[in-house]
Amino acid sequence: MADQKKVSFEDILSRSLGVAVAVGALAVGIAAAAMNSERSRQMREEVKTRLDVLGKRVDDLSAQANRAIDQHRPEIESTIQKGRQAVVEGLDKARTVVEQGAERAQTYVNRTADNVGSYTNGSGTGSGTDSLSEGNDSTGS
Repeated sequence: MADQKKVSFEDILSRSLGVAVAVGALAVGIAAAAMNSERSRQMREEVKTRLDVLGKRVDDLSAQANRAIDQHRPEIESTIQKGRQAVVEGLDKARTVVEQGAERAQTYVNRTADNVGSYTNGSGTGSGTDSLSEGNDSTGS
């Protein structure tokens, strides 16, 4: 029986030691969780503060950009108007050049048709073929 009491005592001692280690581990876990929770709270506060500062900075920059645009609005609108006017003038010049080219082409076609018609009627003297073959143009081109 002494053996049983000895085993029992060792058993009780090992169980007590196990419980003590478990309670110690639990205490360390609780302390770590509390510290982790505190650090998480601190980090949330830091992030919140930084976000607030960034939000204010964005608002300031937005207001500054709006003021700059308002200050330069007349210049911007003037530049846009000048650009539009330049485009209109360029299109008018292009239209004029195209119309002149079309008129010259029509004149050349009409004159060539008249020359060809006079040769087919037998009234040509032969001098008209020289001016056509040399590319002489009375319009100056």
